[in-house]
Amino acid sequence: MTMVPPQLAAVGRRHYCGTTSINLRVRDRLLAEMQSRRCEDNRQVSCRSDALRVDLDFVVKLPTYSQELGLDLRRPEDRFRWLVASVLFAKRISAGIAETTFKLLMKNRLDTPERIRGEYWERLVEVLDLGGYVRYDFSTATNLQTLSSQVLDTYGTLDNIHEEATDSRDLEKRLDELRGVGPTAISIFLRELRGIWQKADPEPSPVAKRLAASLGLSDARKYEAQLVRLYIEYCKKGRCDDCPAKDLCRSRKRVRT
Repeated sequence: MTMVPPQLAAVGRRHYCGTTSINLRVRDRLLAEMQSRRCEDNRQVSCRSDALRVDLDFVVKLPTYSQELGLDLRRPEDRFRWLVASVLFAKRISAGIAETTFKLLMKNRLDTPERIRGEYWERLVEVLDLGGYVRYDFSTATNLQTLSSQVLDTYGTLDNIHEEATDSRDLEKRLDELRGVGPTAISIFLRELRGIWQKADPEPSPVAKRLAASLGLSDARKYEAQLVRLYIEYCKKGRCDDCPAKDLCRSRKRVRT
């Protein structure tokens, strides 16, 4: 049932009681004003919806960490490089140091299992130290050389680990057997290989699930790489006001209410 404003109802009553046509003009003016307000409200809602869609589109299209490193995970050689990067990022060390160290390894052509295994251990330690990876330099040099040997001696190539795995859980188990590749590195590595390796389907991290719920995303798996990056660079650092998804985030709204 349509509610009639009191002003308009009064105009109508006067009109039907034989009042002059001036009341008709007043009624028409009120109707026009109401229609104008409705149109403005609709435009505001539409603009708000468009803005939210733009925010959400920006979030799901955030570059992943592998893309930031210039890697194309459709290429086998870049998949091994991403495994090396995942091992570096998995340690309790800043992402900036891990990224710098990875780039130095690539600059020194330590980017294949053959080259890493064939390099002097001391040289690996030297490159790690130059990148600031001092806290874990010895152990990481050993881990990288050992896992390179495991890949070559047991499987021949990294992709063969995926080919020989029976399912996603078996794939994770096989990766976990590589020296220095623990649960954190496996999660980092595999979440960006979804859609490339058929069996790459790790359980989304609790962080990704919570953030997906806050942003109204129903599929945490599909956007886990972007969600984790959003969490690390904004949520974890308390940079809510700078976050590109701040207008979507329900958690932020609850904090502010």
